Amino acid sequence: MLETATMVTSPTTEKMTKGEVKVSGSCQFNTTLPRKEGNYSFLVSVSPGKRNFMAEDKQFTVERPRSPTALCGPQPYVLENTAVTCTCSTTSLGQPAGYLRWVTGNQTHQSAAVTKEKQEPTSKGLQYDQVLILSDHGSTWLRCDIIWGAEVIPGEKYTASVGFQE
Repeated sequence: MLETATMVTSPTTEKMTKGEVKVSGSCQFNTTLPRKEGNYSFLVSVSPGKRNFMAEDKQFTVERPRSPTALCGPQPYVLENTAVTCTCSTTSLGQPAGYLRWVTGNQTHQSAAVTKEKQEPTSKGLQYDQVLILSDHGSTWLRCDIIWGAEVIPGEKYTASVGFQE
C-alpha cells in the first residue's frame, strides 16, 4: 500500500474566494503490483482539507502471465557449426503486460548474460539463433523468461546437444 506521494503544485492567479487562490498540480507514483489477480482501483486523499477523491476510470487489472515455452531445433541434435533456432512464446504476457527475453549461459559460468529482449507488450513471441560448436554440448543453455514488473517468470531451459560432423 502506498501511503504518501509527492505532489508538484503551482499557484494560479485564479481566485476562489477572498484570500484563497486556486492551486493545481499533478502527482505520479510507482508501486508494486498486488500479488493477487483481480480488478483494482485507487483513492486519492488530499491534505490539507481532508478530502477523498475517487480517481475516475482509474481501474486496473492484475493478471499473472502464463509461463513461456520454448521450441528449439533442429532436434534432437544440432551439428557443430550449425545454428540452433529457438522460438519462445506465451499465451499471455499478463496485465499489466510484461515482456519476453532470452537468457543464455554456460554450465561453467554461474551468471547468465541477457542476450535478446523484446519489450513490446503486444508481442507474444521472440526468436533466437545461435551457432553452436562441439564444446557447447551439454554445457550451453538457453531460457526464455517473462519480465513482469520486478518479477522474473522463468521458462524451461534448453541445453544444447551438439554432434560432430565427419
